[in-house]
Amino acid sequence: MNVTKKTDDFLRRCGMHPDGVDFNEIKNTFIDEMKAGLEGERSSLDMLPSYLSARPAGDGTAVAVDIGGTNLRIALTACQGGQFRILSLDEFPVPGLEREVTKAEFFREIAGHLLPAARQSGNIGVCFSHAVEMLPGGEGRLIAFSKEIKVSGAAGMEILKELSQALREAGAGPAKHSVLLNDTAAVLLGGAMASGGQDCGGYVGFVLGTGMNLSYVERTAEIKKLGGGADDTMIVNTEAGGFGGVPAGLLDRALDAASSNPGAHLLEKMTSGRYLGRLILLTLQKAAADGLLTPPASEAVLRLGDLPLPAASDFMSDPRGGSRLAALCRDESDRDAVYTVADRIVGRAAKLTAAAVAAAVEKTGARPDRPACVTAEGSTFYKLYGFREKFLNCLARGGYGHTRVTGVENATLLGTAAAAMAGR
Repeated sequence: MNVTKKTDDFLRRCGMHPDGVDFNEIKNTFIDEMKAGLEGERSSLDMLPSYLSARPAGDGTAVAVDIGGTNLRIALTACQGGQFRILSLDEFPVPGLEREVTKAEFFREIAGHLLPAARQSGNIGVCFSHAVEMLPGGEGRLIAFSKEIKVSGAAGMEILKELSQALREAGAGPAKHSVLLNDTAAVLLGGAMASGGQDCGGYVGFVLGTGMNLSYVERTAEIKKLGGGADDTMIVNTEAGGFGGVPAGLLDRALDAASSNPGAHLLEKMTSGRYLGRLILLTLQKAAADGLLTPPASEAVLRLGDLPLPAASDFMSDPRGGSRLAALCRDESDRDAVYTVADRIVGRAAKLTAAAVAAAVEKTGARPDRPACVTAEGSTFYKLYGFREKFLNCLARGGYGHTRVTGVENATLLGTAAAAMAGR
């Protein structure tokens, strides 16, 4: 039997093949969950109001702080006539990634890195890439850390309150005007600024890097849990990574059971950079145990302790190159089987994320004559071999080929700065 067909059959049996994902079914279920979350009903999507709209920023300076799943970025920016410039940019590891830290340690370390820029501007925008209940006035209360970040004593904390206290203790001087937003809201705002005069029927911010999430602009009247009624719009953070209406396969369940948060963030675990490499490895190890690889290749695969996603991407881009996976293959049958597993897992992730984005696009009310503008950011989206093309193909086959999917350089930082300036 053809090796590719044999591997595809194996993936279908394990529930790991993209054919097991019905684009329209996922999209429609996602929309149903969005509506339930907006109404305050039980939903796997938190649908968190941001209390921010996509309005222009004023002139001046602002510090943009991006607290991600892997990196902490701090930028001093200046805005003139709606055009932002980054004056300085520094990057550090996020506290709590390598080891568990206390809440005080988490903010003390961030404040220490932030201090030089904070002394140069009275406006601070904080982009926080973890689940937060946004509060009126720009504050937010932590729901939970994700992406394997570990911070003790943090449950229910108010982010800006803790950061402001840490800054005061570090000697930052007078109190700052601060606003908190999610990374996807920041990306959305960055894209809205960059779209200029484009006639967009709606805006979506999509992040696929260490984690996975998206935000979109919703009519305030649809956010029934806030009372509705207002004739205005607001950015809503869906917390898409938590979507539970996914067809989890055998190895998805194994990965979930071994994670630090079993049963949570199911879509994120099937699509994001934090988990995809591990998911490909678990699937390859199952393939080895089932005899799809030669004995030497099977032995080597079963000995692998981890597989960073960039290593899988390197193999897919050049199966006969010098990557870690290429070195495990003993013949062409091994190479075909390993490539098929990696390619299909990536293809499934592209299909799932495209369906989620399509749901947000549909919810904006965008039409083919006034398409939605989707600003995409994240290393998995842009750097994982073949992902972007698969994602766009899935959107097109699903009937959303008119959607404008673009990248904006430093969208997260620019959108965060814009929020700080617009909210003065």
